[in-house]
Amino acid sequence: MDRVAELMTLNELAIATGSTLDRDELIDQALEAVTRHLRFDRALILLADEARGVLGHGRSIGGSPEMTAQVAEIELPLDLDASQLVQLYRADGPLIFRDVDQDPDERNRRFAALLEVTSFLGTPLVTKGRSVGILAVDNRLSGRDVRPGDGPLLFTAGSLIAGRLSGDKVELGLAPIGSIGMGVFAVALAQSGRSFTLAAINLTIVGKSNVMTPSLPA
Repeated sequence: MDRVAELMTLNELAIATGSTLDRDELIDQALEAVTRHLRFDRALILLADEARGVLGHGRSIGGSPEMTAQVAEIELPLDLDASQLVQLYRADGPLIFRDVDQDPDERNRRFAALLEVTSFLGTPLVTKGRSVGILAVDNRLSGRDVRPGDGPLLFTAGSLIAGRLSGDKVELGLAPIGSIGMGVFAVALAQSGRSFTLAAINLTIVGKSNVMTPSLPA
C-alpha cells in the first residue's frame, strides 16, 4: 500500500469510528473499516477489563456465526503468560504469530482451530501509553498470507481505535488529503503515547522460525 493510500485509510478509519459513542457500535464500525480498507478478510477485537483482570468482550467480523459467538465468549486472565493474545496485549508493537496451530500451549492451538489459521497479525490497542485491548486480523478466506509490512499501519489504526474507545477527541476538519492523513497519523501516534515515525514501527515475528526484529522504541 503506497503512502497516499495509507493516509487515506487512516482518515477513513478515523471518520468511521468517530460517529458514535456506543462502545459496541464503535467496535463494530472499527472492525468493518479495518477489513474494508486494510485488505484483511477477518478481524477481531478483545478489550481489557482491568477490574476483573481479564481480556474479553470479544467482537469480530468476517467469520461464521459460530466463530462470532465463540469469540464473544473468550476470557483470558491478563496474567496468562502463555496466551498469544495476552502477549499481544502486553506488546510494544505489532506481532505476527506463525505456526499457531502447532503452538505448545493447548489454548493457543484451540484459538488457531477456531479461526482455522496457521498465522495471524495483531497489535495492542494503545492510547496514552496504556494498552486497552488487542486487534487481530487474518486472511483465511482469501488464502493470502498476512504480511510484515502491514504491521506498522495496523498499529497506527489500533491506536486510533484505542483513542476512540477511551473517549479521546480527534478534530479532523477539512484539508487536502496529505494534511488530513498526516494529521490523523500524528493524532494516532500522540494517542499511543509514543514518539516515532511510521517507518520506525517495527514488527516482531513469533513462531518456530524465531525470526525477531527490534521492538518499538520507547
